[in-house]
Amino acid sequence: MPILTCARKQLSVLATAALALTGAATLGAATPAGASVHHGPAAAPGTASGLVVNVGYAEDKPSLPPPAGTFPSPWSGASNTTFLGGPIPGSTGCGTLKCWDAGAIMLKNPTSSPVTVSRVVVNVHGSISGGKIYNNLWGSFTVQPGKSVILTENPPHANDNFNDFDTSGNPSTCTPITVAPRVKLVIGGVATTLTDSTHVLDTGGVDPGSCSPTRNESIQWRRIGTLASPAASSCPTPWTCADIGGPIPPGSQSFNPKTGKWTINAGGADISGFADQFHFVWQNLPGDGSVTAHVLTQTNTSPGAKAGVMLRATTAAGSPNYALLVSPGEGIKAQVRKTLNGDTQKLANPAGTAPAWLRITRSGSTYTAYTSANGTTWTLIPGSAITINLGTSMLAGLAVTSHNSGLLGTVTMNRVKVG
Repeated sequence: MPILTCARKQLSVLATAALALTGAATLGAATPAGASVHHGPAAAPGTASGLVVNVGYAEDKPSLPPPAGTFPSPWSGASNTTFLGGPIPGSTGCGTLKCWDAGAIMLKNPTSSPVTVSRVVVNVHGSISGGKIYNNLWGSFTVQPGKSVILTENPPHANDNFNDFDTSGNPSTCTPITVAPRVKLVIGGVATTLTDSTHVLDTGGVDPGSCSPTRNESIQWRRIGTLASPAASSCPTPWTCADIGGPIPPGSQSFNPKTGKWTINAGGADISGFADQFHFVWQNLPGDGSVTAHVLTQTNTSPGAKAGVMLRATTAAGSPNYALLVSPGEGIKAQVRKTLNGDTQKLANPAGTAPAWLRITRSGSTYTAYTSANGTTWTLIPGSAITINLGTSMLAGLAVTSHNSGLLGTVTMNRVKVG
């Protein structure tokens, strides 16, 4: 969402048109004359020549401040970090973080040798009207061993008096774009292209600051392309356990077969909006069925921390899903994301805290949510029923987020049943 609204959007569109006229409509365009660029073998996911690539989105404004834990951290001024960026020129009133409204890329070097990046090209819907290709905005730079470099708007050598990396507005739309942004890094003559498949740089494929209801666009750092990473602890058969959306810190789980109790530790910004960050424990549900759990305890890492049951189409951060989640201070929420990278809709919000009995069911394309006082007699939550197409086979299980990036919340559940 722009702070310097129309002028910057117009400049973005003009820049896109100029790129198209010069034939720079592909991610690999604008390689310097005489340069020899080779495409190397596949590397570990989210890496390029040893560098770990993270993406985020930074927005700070007094009228719509970022929710706790969502603004990328580390940021400008962090130790062991070179920051190639600057706030929006001429903007004031945004507090200690100054005025930011931009995509961001963080390159971490865990190796023992310096890595020099000669070129970074970012394609945000460059093949679509209003999209843009950011071609080498940051020039050449070196990431020293054990340190990081952050790339964002208005780097010191290219400050052009407007926000020049507002990737959420390429183009400005409220209809989710499914084409994912791509980042190409040229290192030692080898070009590595990484796909932002969880739509961080384009904030879920929409421009939330220009849509209704307006929301802050900040997204905490996430390893590029992260869909799900295995938890550190074991996951009992037939369950699968993983982080969704790259929450910080990573989550874990344990199961006591004697008591039937799960203990789930989770970080993450939220299960809401256009993309989720949480810890998920699930089984495949090929057709109709239900997910039931008794949420015993929940750490109050935030009033909006969430824990409960979920039916989910995939492990993508922006996957369609239907969930019933309890929180320490915001009641019990029945919610749905109807489309990939679409916004999350709250269907019902009855009062309640842990301990809480929760159940969701699927019958064909109809989804419903229930609560219970004893785990035997179940009551339909008014307003929770919805008819949607989330796909045939679902991931059915337990979802937990701390709603506070950087902090782990702990939840215990028992009487869990899928089927």
